[in-house]
Amino acid sequence: MIIDDEEKLRALLARIIRLEGLTVLEADSLRAAGRLLDREDIDVVLCDVKLTDGNGVEFVREAKVKHPSVETILLTAYGNISDGVAAMKNGAFDYITKG
Repeated sequence: MIIDDEEKLRALLARIIRLEGLTVLEADSLRAAGRLLDREDIDVVLCDVKLTDGNGVEFVREAKVKHPSVETILLTAYGNISDGVAAMKNGAFDYITKG
């Protein structure tokens, strides 16, 4: 699943991943992503850090409690060391700065 409120970036990432033969779900908010996680069998989440309805770093902690087997990779255009450390402590698989 890809969580990003930037529709064009989300669609581009989804297209690239689908070309690899994988199923991709998309969410434009953390609220929508939470509903999808509760309904669908999701293995990996790519999540923006700064979203209109919350912070991806905090979302990782909440998601790990409810869905411990889901791996989350955080993506951000505004990477900083403290967020990266917090993300990893919260259970993120990785923290990547958008190019």
